[in-house]
Amino acid sequence: AQLFIVYLDGDAPGADGKWDLGKDYIRIATGKGSAEVGLRNGLFTPTIVDVNGDGTIDRAYAGDLQGNLWAFDLSGESSGSWQVALGKKPLLKAEGSRPITAAPLVVRPDYRAMGRTPKDMPGLMVAFGTGRFLKDRDKVYTEPQRFYAIYDRGVPIKKVKKQLVKQPLKQSTVKTEPGEERKIRLTKGKLKIAYNNPDFPKYGWYMNLPEKGERVVSEAKFARGVVYFNSIVPDISVCSSGGEGWEMAVKLLNGGNPKAGNHDVNEDEKVDGDDAAKEDGDEAPAGKRLEGRGMPTGPMLFGDRRFTATSKVDADGSYLPETTALERIEREKQGRLSWEELQPRLK
Repeated sequence: AQLFIVYLDGDAPGADGKWDLGKDYIRIATGKGSAEVGLRNGLFTPTIVDVNGDGTIDRAYAGDLQGNLWAFDLSGESSGSWQVALGKKPLLKAEGSRPITAAPLVVRPDYRAMGRTPKDMPGLMVAFGTGRFLKDRDKVYTEPQRFYAIYDRGVPIKKVKKQLVKQPLKQSTVKTEPGEERKIRLTKGKLKIAYNNPDFPKYGWYMNLPEKGERVVSEAKFARGVVYFNSIVPDISVCSSGGEGWEMAVKLLNGGNPKAGNHDVNEDEKVDGDDAAKEDGDEAPAGKRLEGRGMPTGPMLFGDRRFTATSKVDADGSYLPETTALERIEREKQGRLSWEELQPRLK
């Protein structure tokens, strides 16, 4: 598993206008993987971050095929100092067969809600799911998968059950129309995570994906304190290319049910109190199963709506996207937040 950095402006060490193997790029190896059968590895799409806001990339996060989540320190002025962060150990050490094939979501959290301070470095929440769906035979892959949200403040997660808190996940059903039901998921909205415990701090949470064959192979999104991610459950039939999946929406800091509505559970084309999880007061469900629409891709957020493309094709050959309204939030009007001055080039 290796991270490659290519200089598109040609300003690489030894750049001479033509491609030179070993010169026109930087390669940072994790040291995990070999050519032996069963030990081969590979790094997947990275997420790059400007930690200090100076306009240059300081850090990159990426998962590998063996289930490790890596952080790369790119903060040095010289590329020769760029390396695997955390003492060249993964931020999350692999547990079982849980490959990380989707780019992680990286968010600067609400420090006050965590009881932490902005002085934590790098002080970022990294959220991602596990699973693979790279080739046809992967659809029979049934190893249990997870979704994680890890607070990176420079401490490797070596023992998940001790350093992270498990978010329980239960499934229920609600009636949509007479004789019809929709499957939903509920999590613990008020789950406590001791981010600020001075002696035994916790570094985030994880949840097990309970459905057989369920996995996350797309990037999550974030808005208003809530993480949105989708999972797929492929149909394992030999002649089938279909399946179904889940739309999920949980709080970033603890994985709990969001208080704001995020799913049109009863399918009345609006999100309101009728879609709340009655067992948990005014909290909204954490997930809704997409049935009869095929496997979902990753979510996209535009304004107050969430869009999910699916693999289901209509009779005319067009795809059937799932559209879910989000709770509308009144935003305070703001003035100009920044400015830019363009300088003419002097001859």
